[in-house]
Amino acid sequence: MKTLKILFSIVLILIAIPLITALLVPSHYHVQTTIVINQPKDSVYQYLTHLKYQNDFGPWSALDPQMKNLYHGTDGTVGFIARWESNHPQVGVGEQEIITLKPGDRIDTQLRFESPNTAEATAYFTTEAKDTTQTKVVWGCEGSLPYPINILLLTGLEDKMRDQFDQGLQNLKHQLEQQ
Repeated sequence: MKTLKILFSIVLILIAIPLITALLVPSHYHVQTTIVINQPKDSVYQYLTHLKYQNDFGPWSALDPQMKNLYHGTDGTVGFIARWESNHPQVGVGEQEIITLKPGDRIDTQLRFESPNTAEATAYFTTEAKDTTQTKVVWGCEGSLPYPINILLLTGLEDKMRDQFDQGLQNLKHQLEQQ
């Protein structure tokens, strides 16, 4: 009986530690990364407004070349929705909707993930002319993870997202500078 009590106590402690830790972890995250592209600001901005092009530079398309893409609306305009469906665990199922366009400067999108986890986030691109032939691009994302899922922020989730965005911006730079 004493052994059973000890085992039960150990199990309770193992369950309690991550739950208590999650109480102390912030739920909000914000990730962004930057690159300079050797193209004029207007052409970079126009390219970024089209969500379909993200398949050409986003790192997730390379993870699952069989990913199914569906589109609703007019690409490059507020309200356009790009949906993806994949069995790959790092891609999953979800959609992205253009929610704000600040011509020449900023694109905001709402991300709605359905699987493997349900979540929402806001992503954005900003463009800034460094000179007439160079554009600074910032790609960012922010959102919140509910308790106790917010403990994932301790596992390097933000660093992994930043690495994916860095890879995507490197792909974008290569794509646009080869045109």
